[in-house]
Amino acid sequence: MTGLANRALFYDRRRHGLAQAAREHEWLAVIMLDMDGLKPINDTYGHRAGDAAIQATAGRLATVARHSDTVARLGGDEFALILAPLETQADAEVVAQRLRAVCNQPVAFEGQVLPTGVSLGIAIYPEDGLDPGGLVDKADQAMYATNRQRKAQTTAGRDAQRERLGS
Repeated sequence: MTGLANRALFYDRRRHGLAQAAREHEWLAVIMLDMDGLKPINDTYGHRAGDAAIQATAGRLATVARHSDTVARLGGDEFALILAPLETQADAEVVAQRLRAVCNQPVAFEGQVLPTGVSLGIAIYPEDGLDPGGLVDKADQAMYATNRQRKAQTTAGRDAQRERLGS
């Protein structure tokens, strides 16, 4: 559906990428991403709209990645990138900012504007771990922490707005 690598290819490239990074003393980053708002899109506009949002997100991820990177759809609304090699650790955050910028744009579908976005987390080899599973876990934890923080800020903003309207 997306033309991206699948889970099995992602795991294989992660293993090879880590072996090369260890050999070459390079940095490698794993970025885990979840789409925000896919369920409301599916519920409101239908699964064809949800599929369009998934495809648009996949295309946007691919435009940010370099040829040496791997972009994969792991399933549902979950994506992952392997950035290798990295010149500096900061390069991963630069890519993450570009990912946020392109993926947080709405998607046009049959005359509707679908609000889309992503939550993401980064783990960098070797600082955040040496084993493949540990890097994915660390990136997942960072992604969920970001997601929780954003939801808390959204809730606080809504509460503040209700309070202003109620006074």
